[in-house]
Amino acid sequence: MAIIIPFPNNRNIHKIEDGEEIEILSEKHKQVLRDKLEEKTRYISEQDIKTIEKQTYIILKKIRSRKLFVKKMRERTKLLYEMLFDREIKLAKTARKTVAAGLFYFISQKDLLSDDIPGLGYLDDAYIIRLVWEKVGSEIQNYLAIKGKDERLYM
Repeated sequence: MAIIIPFPNNRNIHKIEDGEEIEILSEKHKQVLRDKLEEKTRYISEQDIKTIEKQTYIILKKIRSRKLFVKKMRERTKLLYEMLFDREIKLAKTARKTVAAGLFYFISQKDLLSDDIPGLGYLDDAYIIRLVWEKVGSEIQNYLAIKGKDERLYM
């Protein structure tokens, strides 16, 4: 299935910065991604969580990009992974499911945009991670405070 992403005429796709996944993705694409996250949140399984545990860092190691939005996505993904599997600090059940659903989308080969598309392949992943970030923001703030981490590294 081919995905056509509308770009404003004056946009140079090689200069995508943090947050521009929000501007570039159409409202229809954003809604599809919001729906995918909500659906997976409802149906996330323990087997999915085991897959996340095995695959997330393998995929993170493969990402080579200087684009700011990709770097932010990587750092946020690492923190969400750390939160999901932290044995000392447990996430609330709803937050755990949301984080797991976002990470599962991130590792999935069946995403909206193929990760192999240079410059664009991580737009959908970045948007999903941003959605998770917004949904569990208070849990993230608490986690960062407890762990003594600087939140500016993730903003």
